[in-house]
Amino acid sequence: MAAQSASTIGIVLGELITASGIIRNEIFSEAEVVAEQSGLPVGRVLVMSGHLGEGDLTSALRAAQMVREGKLTRRQATLALREAYNQCIPLEEIVDELLDYVPATRLGQLLASAQIVPITTLCKLEPRAGQHTLGQMLTTYGIISVSLLSHALDLLTLIRNSKISIAQAAEALRICCISSMSPEDALQRVVGDRVFDRRLTKLGSLLTAAEICNDKDLLLAAEFGAEQNRPIGEMLFELGKIDSLVLQATLTVQSMIAAGTLCEAQSIEVLRQVQSKHLPVEELIEDLRDLKKRVVALLKSALLISDKDITRAIEICPAHTHDVARALVSSEIVDVQTVKNAVRCLALMRSENIKGDVAAAAMRHSKRTGMPIETAIRAASALDKPVTISALGMKIVDSVQEHFEQQPQFISCSA
Repeated sequence: MAAQSASTIGIVLGELITASGIIRNEIFSEAEVVAEQSGLPVGRVLVMSGHLGEGDLTSALRAAQMVREGKLTRRQATLALREAYNQCIPLEEIVDELLDYVPATRLGQLLASAQIVPITTLCKLEPRAGQHTLGQMLTTYGIISVSLLSHALDLLTLIRNSKISIAQAAEALRICCISSMSPEDALQRVVGDRVFDRRLTKLGSLLTAAEICNDKDLLLAAEFGAEQNRPIGEMLFELGKIDSLVLQATLTVQSMIAAGTLCEAQSIEVLRQVQSKHLPVEELIEDLRDLKKRVVALLKSALLISDKDITRAIEICPAHTHDVARALVSSEIVDVQTVKNAVRCLALMRSENIKGDVAAAAMRHSKRTGMPIETAIRAASALDKPVTISALGMKIVDSVQEHFEQQPQFISCSA
């Protein structure tokens, strides 16, 4: 029985010292051969060969004994042995920390459950969290990457919303860590289904794309939100990164993208305008609706479309009954370049550089000849000087051009 016990401890010893990285597998295999030939314990052979210190052997044997007695799991013993070896301290000190410490933060709990950050590291860093969050310290010290922190915070949001359990999140995070897989794909592997709502564009992604917040702001807000069970938008507002108008606008456009009534490119421009002009999002959306109406009106006055064309476009695309411009493009009655030209002309009309009859004539001439719209405008108005659009006008043009280039993600606002 004693021989069987010694054999069991020897097997566990080999697993622990190789899994902890203290001894490489090939060295341990060589030591086993020598031990069998000499009749010495394999641990003693490793000490005599200089691959293991006497104190390290004592710690490894004690860890193996505790596994056999059920006091430690193999994972806990491997972790404790590695830390004892790296810090050159007795195994018992590490074991006491390992068994007694419970992570104080949700982020710490997830990282510990995923076996990505050792308990011994968390018990040193978490008490220091004050001016800096745990996530900030872990990334600053290079313990985890910023992308892995972002993945962990995404998963914590799903836990907060009762979409997944911490065990599922931990398994998904481990997959992300070892395979560079996205949290969405990792979770699909774990739970067998899509958990993320792909219809909902992330609030943080919209704010960073609109250059209102940066990634550092988002990670900080997300971590505070995870600990306080609050949405990231609220935390950004509380931290002073956005004001209430921008927060409300972002939530509004986020819902509109999900509903298919606003494309992402347009929503980003809307948020920029909310931030710079400090206007309610509803007012800016109304401006966009009005712009689309004026595009259709200009196309009609230029004789590039007729009422019959509009009727036919809606018959082809009945889902866009309230968005004539989208229907015209989706049905291929009007091409995107023609719409771009209309938007440019409207910008010039708005700045009073040209009148409506000149814009209509230029639109016809450009469509017939393929001439650039600016050249067609000069020909139609008999101007020798180049026609320029104001900075504000160019922003409108660029925004709407992006919008029309990203079909079928057009704005389909009711007229």
